Amino acid sequence: MDVLNIKFYTICFLDSLTLGLYLPILSSHITSLGGNHTILGILASLYAIVRLFAGSLIYTWTNKFGRKITLLLSLFINYLVYFPFGTTEEYMTIILLRLTVALCNQTQNICNSFIAEVNDKDKLSSIYSITNVVSVAGLVVGPMIGGALFEEKYGFYYISRLSTTFLFICLVTAIMLPPSTIPNDKPMGLFQKVLEDLKRKFGKILVLNLGNDWDIVVQKFLHSASATVFFMKFSMMLKIHFQLSAAIIGCMYAYQGSLTFLATFIVAFLNNMENKDTRVISLFALAISLMGLCFGATLESYLIWYIPMIIVHTFLNSIWKKIFKQTSNENYNIEGAEDGVGEVASIITPVIFGVFCDLYGLYALKAFVIIPILLSIFITIISSSRKVIRSHTN
Repeated sequence: MDVLNIKFYTICFLDSLTLGLYLPILSSHITSLGGNHTILGILASLYAIVRLFAGSLIYTWTNKFGRKITLLLSLFINYLVYFPFGTTEEYMTIILLRLTVALCNQTQNICNSFIAEVNDKDKLSSIYSITNVVSVAGLVVGPMIGGALFEEKYGFYYISRLSTTFLFICLVTAIMLPPSTIPNDKPMGLFQKVLEDLKRKFGKILVLNLGNDWDIVVQKFLHSASATVFFMKFSMMLKIHFQLSAAIIGCMYAYQGSLTFLATFIVAFLNNMENKDTRVISLFALAISLMGLCFGATLESYLIWYIPMIIVHTFLNSIWKKIFKQTSNENYNIEGAEDGVGEVASIITPVIFGVFCDLYGLYALKAFVIIPILLSIFITIISSSRKVIRSHTN
C-alpha cells in the first residue's frame, strides 16, 4: 500500500475517531453543567446552520493557501478548540467551541481533494473507498471509547485530552504530506461563495410548485423531521427507558453506525424492486419499526427493530430523490430540492422539539418520531386518491 495514502487514511481515521468520542456523551455533559433540552435543540439547529458555511470557508482557504496549508489550518484550529473542552464548566463555552469545530472541520473533504491531486485518476475509486471505510470505522470505535471513559471520574477531561492527542498525530502526519498546488480556479470571495452554495442548496425550493407538489414536499419534510429527532435523541431514550450506562450507549452508537453503513449496500439491491406502492409500504414499515423502537420492552427488541428501521429510512431517502427527479421536466427542474427540504427540517425541528422535550420528556420524543411518519402515510393515501380521481375525470 502506498505510504502517502496511508498518511491520508491515518488522518481520516483519527479525525473521525475524535468526532466519535463525543457522540454518546456531549448531550449528557451539557445537561450536567445546567443545560436543558431547549439548549441542546438550539445547539443542534445552530450546528446545522454553521455546517452550511463550512464548505465555503474551506473553499476560500484552499484557493488562497492550497490544500496542505488548509488541512493543517483546519486541524490546528480543532486542536486548539478541544483543549478547553475538558476544563470549562460553562455549557455556553462548550457550545461555542462545538460550533467552531463545525465551521472548521472539513478534514474528510480536504483529504479527498488532496488525494485527487497527488494520485492517478484510475486509482481514486479504490482510495476513496478506503478513506470512507476508515472514516466510518472511526465513528464506530470512537463512541465506544468515549462512552467508557465518560463513566470514569474526570472522564470528560480525559476524553478532551485524548482527542487533542489524536489531532496532534493528525497534525504531525499532515506536515509530512507533500506540498500542494494552489488551484487555478478563478478566486471567489467568501461572501460570494457562501451565496453560491446557499443558492445551490436551497435555490430549488424557491421554484417548487406547492400547488401541485405539496404532498412530496411535506412528506420529505416530515420524514426528515422524524429522523432528525430520532438520531439526535435516541440516546435519551436508551438512558431513560432502559437505564443504560454511557459505556453501553457508546456501544449502541457503534452498533447503529455499523448498520447505517451497511444499509447503503442493502438499499442498492432494493432500488431494483420499486413499484407504485413502494412509498406507502416503506412509510408503513418505517412507522412500525419506530413504534417497535419507542415502545419495545427490552434492549434486545430495540436492537432488532433498529435493523428494518435504518434500512427503510435509507431506502426512503433514495425514493425521495427519485420522486423529485421524476417530477422534474425541461421547464420545471426540482431535482435536488429534497436536500434543501431536508436541510430546512434539520434546522427548524431541533429547537421546537427541545421546548416540547423539556415539557413532556420521553413522550415528546416518541411523538416527534412517530407522528410525522403517520401524517406522511395519511398524505400519501389522500394524494394518491386525488390523483386517481383526477385521472378518471380526465
